Amino acid sequence: DNMVLLWEVASARQITEVQLPGVARYVEWAPRIGPHGGNLRRCAACSNNFKDKPAAITLIDFWSQNGEPAGGRPILTIEEPSLPSAATQASWAGSEGVALASVHIDGTVHFWHAGTGAQLGKLDAHDKTCSMISFPRDRSLMASCGRSDLLVKLWDLSMGYGPGQVTLLMQYKSDRPLNAIAVRPTLARSELLTAIAGSLQPTCDVLIGGGQDARDVALVGSGTDDQFEPIPLRLGPGSTLSPWVMPGSEEPRGKGGGGHFGPIHALSFSLDAGLCVSAAEDGNIRIRELSHGEGGVAVSTSGQMAAAMAAAQAPRQGGGPQHDAQ
Repeated sequence: DNMVLLWEVASARQITEVQLPGVARYVEWAPRIGPHGGNLRRCAACSNNFKDKPAAITLIDFWSQNGEPAGGRPILTIEEPSLPSAATQASWAGSEGVALASVHIDGTVHFWHAGTGAQLGKLDAHDKTCSMISFPRDRSLMASCGRSDLLVKLWDLSMGYGPGQVTLLMQYKSDRPLNAIAVRPTLARSELLTAIAGSLQPTCDVLIGGGQDARDVALVGSGTDDQFEPIPLRLGPGSTLSPWVMPGSEEPRGKGGGGHFGPIHALSFSLDAGLCVSAAEDGNIRIRELSHGEGGVAVSTSGQMAAAMAAAQAPRQGGGPQHDAQ
């Protein structure tokens, strides 16, 4: 439908709703960044065209009454023809949180001023389809993945968003079509510069996932046995991302131990990067340990995707293995 719904997480109570111009595609809260902590009651949403309504990116501000959220209103709309096409994702970009990045099926990422809606720049990120972008906590870096070119790219946004200002720092060629990407929340630009110089850290920095469409699997087979597993990557020397190997293990994390039976469409790190969660077309959500335990057991649940993704983002209590997330 064309609704953005605001929920109270603790009680699963719907608080209010905001109608978009067209069919809702993606929504994201404004991050807690910048000198004033950002605006935690503001979100960006993108919608497809519907009948006579053009595709659009909409900024929504939620107001409070007696300290409680009471309603929401659109405060900025960027729509076709200013918007080149329907966006598949709209995310907050840049270390000050003043920019929006929109992802488009032609492989481009467009940058917009979050206050005025003016276009700040355009990035030809991937050949044909750019599937998804992801940011660490300070938003000065951006990771992107392509479904057609199988590439993962890590970009530097610190100089701005105009021609020649967005710099490609690292990339990695996958063995499968990519749908989803996630960046370690604490990843900093200084770590990239250190890694490029040859000083490497034993951390998982990027997660990617995807796989062949179910139709293609039925026609030509599934390819590699683990193609529906997340691929963990680390910052490599020079300009490359490398497969991440858990210290003390012989294989990159994610291989073995049972995986999804369909393409992955969502990935996320926990806030401390000790866990990752993946959601796929098989209806399962799997939570894996990245830094604790022996082997990191994958936990599968057929519950609500939103609940599991929220559970992975919540701070962890203690350092032991995690169990069911219903």
